[in-house]
Amino acid sequence: MDPVIVDMRLTCFVFLSVRYHLQEDPKLLLSVPLEEMPSVVALSPDAHTAAVGAGTSIYIYSCRTGDLSASLLKVHGDSVNCLAWKLDSVFLASAGSTDRHIRVWYNLPGRRVIEKELQEKLSTVMSDMQKGRIQKQLEELKEELKSYSMI
Repeated sequence: MDPVIVDMRLTCFVFLSVRYHLQEDPKLLLSVPLEEMPSVVALSPDAHTAAVGAGTSIYIYSCRTGDLSASLLKVHGDSVNCLAWKLDSVFLASAGSTDRHIRVWYNLPGRRVIEKELQEKLSTVMSDMQKGRIQKQLEELKEELKSYSMI
C-alpha cells in the first residue's frame, strides 16, 4: 500500500487480496485534494495516517476519513525532502533538503484514531476477556498520551 499523487490528489490504494486474474482493481483507501504539489509522501505502517511534505511544511491526513488532521507549518528552513515513519507508527521523522536538520514528530492524529477504534471495539465486544484486553490497551494509550501532555 503506497500513496501516490494523481491530479493534485493524495491517493492510497490497498493491493491486498486483489485477484488480478479476475481483473479486480485495488481498493481505493483515500483520495484527498491537495493545496500544493508535495515533494514527499509517506503512509504510516498501520495505515491510519498519511504524511505529506509540501514546501517547508508537513500535513498529516487521516486515512480513515481523509480529513487534514494536523498541519506542521514551516518546520524546515527549505523544502521537506524526506519523511519516514517508525515501524509502530508512533513517530514521524522529517528532513529538509539543505537545513541539515532531522525532526521527530509524535503522531497524535494516528494515536487518536487508534483510541477511537478501541473505544468502538469496547462497546461491541461481548467476551469479558476481550473487554479486559481492550481496556488495558486504552489505559496504556491514555498513559502514553499523558506522558506527551496530550490529554
